[in-house]
Amino acid sequence: MVVDPLSLARLRSRYHDDFTQLRQNFERTGDGSAAIRRRSQIVGALLCELWGQLVPGSAHTEIALLATGGFGRRELFPCSDVDVLFLCANEKVEPACGDSIRACIQAMWDIGLRASPATRTLKECERVHPDNLEFTVSLLDRRFLTGNRDLYSKFEKDLLPSVILREWDTVIQNLAEMARARHARYGNTIFHVEPNVKECPGGLRDYHLAQWLTLLN
Repeated sequence: MVVDPLSLARLRSRYHDDFTQLRQNFERTGDGSAAIRRRSQIVGALLCELWGQLVPGSAHTEIALLATGGFGRRELFPCSDVDVLFLCANEKVEPACGDSIRACIQAMWDIGLRASPATRTLKECERVHPDNLEFTVSLLDRRFLTGNRDLYSKFEKDLLPSVILREWDTVIQNLAEMARARHARYGNTIFHVEPNVKECPGGLRDYHLAQWLTLLN
């Protein structure tokens, strides 16, 4: 299964035009917050249209597309990866819609997006894996894009709160360890000639950490 070449070319052209306009607006206004929100909106609409072409009507009704990470927060910077989760109702869904998922990911790259996809079943999201805590953290910033909204509601209202409650200590401890390791990589100081505004102590990632800890508490 592939996206129609003419449709793909149209989506690629539209994304290029929208991104060019976004950049021009930023250069005129200097409003970075508006720019990253607008890019999130542009990419979200594009993915919904793309998935609608690949999965028309009621096909694959047991799958939902979620924006996660920075995309989920509506903070999609110009060169940021686009984090998207293909959430499957059960283990039978992924093989059934694997071609559609792969086609969607390939089309994202063809359009000019840095796709960072994940595919998980509801059951796989019930556990926190200490060696892949980044995935669990990414789910703290999630929102529905398209697909089965009832499946997303089950994930949002039932599954995720129970996981966080059960694994709260593990998540908090690992977040602290990740922050300490990150700070150590940058000398535990903000006083660099060229500080990393995202990863260094006091940078954007620490702001996100404060938001995650607020959500978890």
